[in-house]
Amino acid sequence: MFIKTPDTSESNIRLERQDMITLESELRQAMAGFLAFSSYGLYFPPHPPQEMLVADDQGQRLVPVYHSQEKKALLPLHRHGELLGIFVARNVPGRVTKSTLDLWSCLCRQIMDNLLLHKKTQVDPLTGLANAVCLEQNLGREIRL
Repeated sequence: MFIKTPDTSESNIRLERQDMITLESELRQAMAGFLAFSSYGLYFPPHPPQEMLVADDQGQRLVPVYHSQEKKALLPLHRHGELLGIFVARNVPGRVTKSTLDLWSCLCRQIMDNLLLHKKTQVDPLTGLANAVCLEQNLGREIRL
């Protein structure tokens, strides 16, 4: 009789909408690393806005949008085609071109990958619960408070 052991080499940990709220400070800090803005918000639409959907050879993809009159940037937060939220940056200075939007798209994907790695360092892949390192960090923070 063979007992099947769980495959932990490929983790089933993934980002969810709740993670965008939990990791909001890390998300804001990462966005501020490449984009100047005076205020921001997170928006969680049930469906991607039509203005963010672009059709190309590989189907539809989500792209950032910039509203020049409002100086507002809408940056999609997505992984593997699933929209988790939209980062809305307000009072974005400067001129935004198509190449700037393409760069923002790449940087948003990188930020989402980094947030997933951050989550994986705090969650046990087998149970999906916080791991010992996360527990120690939170316990230390609570003691200091």
